[in-house]
Amino acid sequence: MLATVVVDIMGVINYQWYWLKAGLYLIVFSSFYFLAIYIYSLVKKLPTKHYYSIPFILGMISYLLICLRLLGWLEYKPLFRLSSLLFMVENFVFIFFLGQIFRSAERDKILAEQQLGFNLEQNARLKELDNLKTTFFANISHELRTPLTLISGPIKELMQKYPAEVLLPLMHRNTQRLLTLINQLLDISKLEAGQMQVEMSKQNISQYFQTLTSSFTSLAESQKISFETSVGTQEIRGYIDKDKLDKIITNLLSNAFKFTSKKGKVMATLESPSAKTIIITISDTGVGIRKDKLDKIFDRFYQVDSSQNRKFEGTGIGLALVKELVGVLKGTIHVESEENAGTTFRVRIPVDKATWNNAIVAEESETVPYTENLTESLTVNGHTKPIADHLNGEQENILLIVDDNDDIRAYIKSIFESDYQVVEAVNGKEGIIKATEKIPNLIISDLMMPEMDGFEFCKVLKSDEKTSHIPIIMLTAKANVESRVEGLELGADDYLIKPFHKEELLVRVRNLISIRENLKKKYGKEIVELKPDEIKVNSIDETFLLKAKAVVEKNLSDSQFDLTRFADEMAMSTVQLRRKIKALTNQTSVEFIRRYRLQRAASLLKQKAGNVSDIAYQVGFESLPYFTKVFQEEFEITPSEYANR
Repeated sequence: MLATVVVDIMGVINYQWYWLKAGLYLIVFSSFYFLAIYIYSLVKKLPTKHYYSIPFILGMISYLLICLRLLGWLEYKPLFRLSSLLFMVENFVFIFFLGQIFRSAERDKILAEQQLGFNLEQNARLKELDNLKTTFFANISHELRTPLTLISGPIKELMQKYPAEVLLPLMHRNTQRLLTLINQLLDISKLEAGQMQVEMSKQNISQYFQTLTSSFTSLAESQKISFETSVGTQEIRGYIDKDKLDKIITNLLSNAFKFTSKKGKVMATLESPSAKTIIITISDTGVGIRKDKLDKIFDRFYQVDSSQNRKFEGTGIGLALVKELVGVLKGTIHVESEENAGTTFRVRIPVDKATWNNAIVAEESETVPYTENLTESLTVNGHTKPIADHLNGEQENILLIVDDNDDIRAYIKSIFESDYQVVEAVNGKEGIIKATEKIPNLIISDLMMPEMDGFEFCKVLKSDEKTSHIPIIMLTAKANVESRVEGLELGADDYLIKPFHKEELLVRVRNLISIRENLKKKYGKEIVELKPDEIKVNSIDETFLLKAKAVVEKNLSDSQFDLTRFADEMAMSTVQLRRKIKALTNQTSVEFIRRYRLQRAASLLKQKAGNVSDIAYQVGFESLPYFTKVFQEEFEITPSEYANR
């Protein structure tokens, strides 16, 4: 029994020694491997940290000699002493280099922090460069749109004057092409800088698609190309960004017509495989694209380089922009094409509320508003109705034009000088001075100007009691929604994007004047009964009217209260007060005071607060016959008859 136990123990020991021996072999071969690598590094002069490597090599040689002895490969005793010596030297060297190791670690930490700081600084610089690039494109866009306005506006006037001239439509068409290119470059720069915002609104997508694609019908007819659209029988509703989808569909359709010859065919279809998605397909029977070129057509500035395709003009921006915009809308775009047979683009975009919950700006809005339609509806026989018809016979009709471009000011002045006394300013600061001094009926201002831009100019005017009522039209090259919203939030009454047409500017001016005239009529009648919640002008104008009413009320019985004292108590000049009251109530300051007194008298007569003579004196009339005369003119009955009603 004991013998069996001993045999078992010896077997276990032998088994363990087998694995121990295997471990020794591993150490030996590993040591040779690492020594070879170290020697190779020294020969090749590769960078090594000696304060780490030297102690490691000494220790490794020491362990190697010990393992060789245990394996029975080496029995030379002096080498064993050497291994012990190397082991001790390893510890001393490690201690010696310990300070350097700590210093190295500290240095590495400092370098890492410096690198992190450098990376952060580089990222900030790259972001700044992106912003500068976007600003540069915006400024370039502004600088290009301004001369485009001065080119396209006169060209359109000449087209109306000389309809038979064939070169004028050619010139106009190419100014529009240049404008499209500017817009595309600006959109590309925004996408690169990550400044493209998504603004979704719920739409009748079927109606939207039909309206947008129908605008290509005349182009198809002029090029003798068959154009078919299909939206199915079921109405499709969902959330879309109209501006971006406009650009996607317009670019794809423009390309289709561009590369399709006469008697060819272009098809546009809209379908909705589910409530969450729409698929827009644009196909043509044009020149097509070679298979090996399909993966490059969405690259910026890439054009299929063949003799057949090069005859069609293009910049290579349109499809790149389409691909980027589809990505912004979380969609996909797929292209199929066969050379000399045609091309099909298929765009798939999500339109469900869950996908766009954080980007919804409106639950329902009008479908594709067209400025041209607005202009046509407000013209007579193709000519814009005169602005003078809406100025209500006012003697001093003043228009202030604020723009740093001399030619733009001259062009706008030529449009309005027959109806207005035109005052000009070259920047926002000068515009503030002129607006405060002249109190114009209307201001047309550029957005991007030196010293004070249009945003600040608008903000200052709308926060000043003297000028808050003046309608302002902003002219700008910034076509993005964000700029328009900011301008409108600061109080701009309308927004017009360069290049603009003369007719559109005239219509917008006339509309603003018409709205103001209606406000004057409404709030010039019942001055005494005017309540804050009935005033539909801005809060500063509301405060002004209530203050004016309070001043007249305070001086109600003073027959000597005149325009000069009224202006002093309102902290304005007589000119400023007169034009402000005229703008808000369509009355002169004297008429405003007299009407207030008469309406106050009517109120007192109704309350039986005294006889006619007493009430006349209470409201500031010294002459009873004069009071009776003006009261009868205002209410068409005598004071006595009014009191006895």
